[in-house]
Amino acid sequence: MRNLDLKLTVLPDRRAVVQLPDDFEPGETEVTLIVRRRPGGKRTSILDRLPSVDTGNWPADLTFSREQLYSDGDR
Repeated sequence: MRNLDLKLTVLPDRRAVVQLPDDFEPGETEVTLIVRRRPGGKRTSILDRLPSVDTGNWPADLTFSREQLYSDGDR
């Protein structure tokens, strides 16, 4: 996985063309598009001002049981 910060212009027909770096292999890939509002744009929620963090998928066997979080002296 790789993060790229790119600027692009959305055309009137809602299409955009992106020029990727030369080290990208041709072929199908998955892309996640995060749209940041322009400065001065109207915000509709306080959540719009919070940063977004992608942690990926958590391991299926990950647990946070009390026994794992605290020792016997912390109870």
